[in-house]
Amino acid sequence: MNESFIKKAVDILQNFFKIIGLWLCAALWWGLTNLSPMQFHNQIIKNDLPYICIGIFVFLLTGFWRESQNPSGSRKKAWIIPLMLVAAMDMATILYFKNITISFILTTLLIFMTGQITNLDSISQAGFLLFLSSIGFGITNLAMNLFRGIPSSGSGFFAHQVSFLLNIIGKNNHVVSGTLLFQDGKKITCDLIKMGLFPWLAFTLSFFSLIIIKKVNIRRKFIALIVSLFVLYLYLLGRFAIIAVITPKIMFAGHIPFNLYYWRTALISFLPMIPLWLFLLYECGLIEGTGDSIPCLTSIRLLNKDYWILGAMAVSVLFFTLSFYFLGFPQHQNIHCIIDEVHSEWESTLIDFNQDILGELAENSYHSFLDYIRHFHDVTILTDKPITAPLLEGVKTYNTPVITPAILSMLKGQEYSATAPQPVLILKCVTSPFTSEEIEAIKDFVFEGGGVFLIGDHTDVFFMNKHLNELSEHFGIRFEQNSVYFIDGGWVITDYSNYKIHPATKYLKTFIWATGDSLKVSRPAFPLIYSSHVCFADEVNYFYDNFFGNTKIDPEEIFGSFCIMAGARYGKGKVIAFTDSTCFNNYLMFTVGRRPLIAGVFRWLSDKGENFNTFAMLFCLSLFFLVIILIKRRLDINTLFYLAVCAMMIGWSSGYILSATLNSALYPSPVPIRQLPQKVILDSIHAPRHSMSFGSSESFLSPTSYDNLLFNIGRLDIFPEILYTGTISPKTLNNSSCLIIASPRKKFCEYEKANIKSFVENGGSLLLIEGANPDSSINQIANIFDINIRLDPYRNKARHWNEALGIGDNEALSINPAWVDGGDVLFEHNDMPVVCFKHHYKGTILAIGDNALFMKKNFMGFNKDLTDLQCDVIEALVNKDEGLLSSIDWSFYASSWNN
Repeated sequence: MNESFIKKAVDILQNFFKIIGLWLCAALWWGLTNLSPMQFHNQIIKNDLPYICIGIFVFLLTGFWRESQNPSGSRKKAWIIPLMLVAAMDMATILYFKNITISFILTTLLIFMTGQITNLDSISQAGFLLFLSSIGFGITNLAMNLFRGIPSSGSGFFAHQVSFLLNIIGKNNHVVSGTLLFQDGKKITCDLIKMGLFPWLAFTLSFFSLIIIKKVNIRRKFIALIVSLFVLYLYLLGRFAIIAVITPKIMFAGHIPFNLYYWRTALISFLPMIPLWLFLLYECGLIEGTGDSIPCLTSIRLLNKDYWILGAMAVSVLFFTLSFYFLGFPQHQNIHCIIDEVHSEWESTLIDFNQDILGELAENSYHSFLDYIRHFHDVTILTDKPITAPLLEGVKTYNTPVITPAILSMLKGQEYSATAPQPVLILKCVTSPFTSEEIEAIKDFVFEGGGVFLIGDHTDVFFMNKHLNELSEHFGIRFEQNSVYFIDGGWVITDYSNYKIHPATKYLKTFIWATGDSLKVSRPAFPLIYSSHVCFADEVNYFYDNFFGNTKIDPEEIFGSFCIMAGARYGKGKVIAFTDSTCFNNYLMFTVGRRPLIAGVFRWLSDKGENFNTFAMLFCLSLFFLVIILIKRRLDINTLFYLAVCAMMIGWSSGYILSATLNSALYPSPVPIRQLPQKVILDSIHAPRHSMSFGSSESFLSPTSYDNLLFNIGRLDIFPEILYTGTISPKTLNNSSCLIIASPRKKFCEYEKANIKSFVENGGSLLLIEGANPDSSINQIANIFDINIRLDPYRNKARHWNEALGIGDNEALSINPAWVDGGDVLFEHNDMPVVCFKHHYKGTILAIGDNALFMKKNFMGFNKDLTDLQCDVIEALVNKDEGLLSSIDWSFYASSWNN
């Protein structure tokens, strides 16, 4: 009796630890799913992931630990189970985030098969259990994708049930359009994120996998699943009822709402499910006799016919993968871009961009956008305004007060054919409405084969979206009157996980948005880019500047993933709608993602044909024949499972590699029709102390960022390019005339040093920028050319100057000097050399010992002088103009140092 009691207690305890291990696996999956590039919450999640992984290790070690018998008959403890689990999941999910669900499935299958090969039941049981739970994660991912772009779905369904529970406990409320309205005036919308539906679903399906694996009859399993679903659903409703009560009326954007709805507080709110799961297992009689049921594969011997089945399965999976990842067979054509300036009074392409144009006109124009696309396509601008700026090569204008069918017909030239340039009409920043005749003309233009690129903006600023909707709704696209923000109130940043696999997003990796609106998409349109799930939409407020709403988070607002770029086919033509006009103005044109997006959008709009993917049809045929073979062969379940596992691994990996190869061959990067200007390369690989326009909106808009340097380079008809990842290689330096390295903190490898040295010796220019920064690695490069920047001794002196100038802590970097040794001195102050230059073979090195000189904050005080200085420095280095470099007037800068 005592021995039976101990065994039962051990069974209960082991089940409890298995439950915790599964719960932590789902928590790990949810954290990895919510990672977004460069956002503030990434560090919160990454700080927690090691503890979660340790928890998985400890609890699965205890839950699955037991003596195992290997084929040789010796005894050993199966401690290797959690070690393999953690290592495999870490590598698969953290290093290969894009296909997180597939990674879970493949790695847990590997664990399962390892146990089968070694005859260690514990490993097989752990792997099979995690395989089933990883399928649950895949189902949850599918649910998340189904509700992308429609985050308020189900709000009415959940709101009435939660309202009923709250009224029972005396919290009087009623429901309007999926929003709970309390007597104290608080409102909270029951959207899917606030409900916690997705993590709840992942946790629930993980628990179901534990029920399925139990060695009991099917009837008891079915009853356990039904009872568990009902009880856990009640818990979901009760959980949100509590959150609705404790949520304040208004929250500041940042960590609090993120933790409440997505991470730490959210995870804790699901913690009571663990004892609930154990109770359900106990009540359903699934605790006793915990010998878990798994398919036994070790005795399988493949017959010749089985090899044919394995091959047929692998081919079927191969075609399925190709039908999913392969972009189709395109028919590329040249493009004739037609830009509508008739209906636009904002962010014009007709305003020049040079050193004399400052302020709003400089930032909010599309000159850089025009300058870039005209190197790849011929451009015609429709306008009814006088032309004051000189036209760029490859750009023509056509004066007209309206868009007519005759004008569009004339601009498209001959009938659409395989050799004719494909006309693409760009309708951006539409501040005046289209007439009904113009709308019909544009619709006919698309129907006959033309392409249209619609560019809206946040809220309904200048009524851009209202005017665009009069046209776009004919294609199934509606620009909403809101603004989409990240949960911290900052700019949305997207990556692979947010893009539909499509030619328009083929070249795109990371994209930094400014502030756009969301799209409502219906047939024939389809989404192309979503925001991450860690976002919310703030409705328009016509009483505020630029129609922005409040800067705080109202619980009434919708949380979730929103469609922010969409496409549509209409007749023979195509349409793409983009929701953030700021992304293409001079201020942001050369930040991350712009050029790849433009390349993909124009490439798809110009493609003829339907991009038909023949592999989808081949998959259906191969699946049909596979089913016939399986019916004739009548395999047992164990053999079928084994063959399916092997076929999935072979077919999916082969299909993915083949898809990537075909896409690269059929969708090469666009080739310019006019020679591109010289490039200026900015190094952001080596962890610059100050943002190089790469990062969250907080770092990008920081007063210590270098975004103005990037902005001013664009005034010189030079295309700046920022290196974010990889190494400084000959390929990255190819066709560039100047390399800028500013305040690096990461060390340079010998390979990079040799490449930079060779670049300068062959005629390249090198700009080194640093201040009093003892953490800098800049002297690794400077010392190659016998230049040294004294980083440490002058920090106190810099502070003294700041105090003398009355500069507060928030402006403490406005003066940040360091002594520069080596080369010819261009500027010194109080016998302290601050700017020096030096020749090295054919190249030139310029070293500036004050990184604050290029910071955004300094443009507040002497904008024009700093603009001229930055432009003159870059122009002199690019053109190797030593005379211009020596003639730069630093007097305004020296006057600010008077102490």
